Amino acid sequence: MARLQDRQVEGSGHIRTFPAIRDDRVSAMMTWADMARMRGWYVSDALPIMLQSDGALSSIQWEALTPQGTSVAIETTLSLDGGHDWTPWSACVNGGGLPGLAPETYLGNAHVRFRALLQSGEPGVTPVLQRVRLEFAPVFVLRNEGDAACRPELWITKQGEGDFAIRNLSQGNQPFRFTALADRETVYVNNERQYIETDLAVTERYGSFNDAYLELPRGVNLLRLEGDADVRIRYEWKWLQ
Repeated sequence: MARLQDRQVEGSGHIRTFPAIRDDRVSAMMTWADMARMRGWYVSDALPIMLQSDGALSSIQWEALTPQGTSVAIETTLSLDGGHDWTPWSACVNGGGLPGLAPETYLGNAHVRFRALLQSGEPGVTPVLQRVRLEFAPVFVLRNEGDAACRPELWITKQGEGDFAIRNLSQGNQPFRFTALADRETVYVNNERQYIETDLAVTERYGSFNDAYLELPRGVNLLRLEGDADVRIRYEWKWLQ
């Protein structure tokens, strides 16, 4: 017994990255309002995320000069409704994900703000926040509600020449990958039958494939697409009788 699922994914390879905030801009905006405690704040504007995907893998990184006795801490807050309501400020780990943001959270109307707390224990010695980088890599959620794993059919239309890959983050991050696809080429893959077909004349794509056919285990599958392409996915839930 099976149930058919059909899904179109477009423009899925793009990563949303905000320009780094550099030290000359930050230094101009930092105000040491409480000199007795030698601490200062910087709060960013609301930055639109607005990814048209099921969710995203987020990361935040920053660079700072912190002489002995000084520190820089970063916190973030999120709005999922265009900036009306905001989550409480949460402390970040440098190089980690945004706290409280699950990969499957829809970000179509989302915004983020960050704030930096600069502190010093020595008069005349101050830290400098040099840059902050926020990155959101879109993911797509496929739920296999059947009793067994399934292998989908894929139609991949490449945008621009180059490689294309799908990583199932719920299954060890192993890539399903094609190399050197042509611009506007459409490749059909039946993962169950291990069959590949291209719309280019006198061309086969088995040699461009890494032979890692895509499988969707039971439950939630987070797919990360790498490379610019439009993708149609069709799969069946399977129930054991």
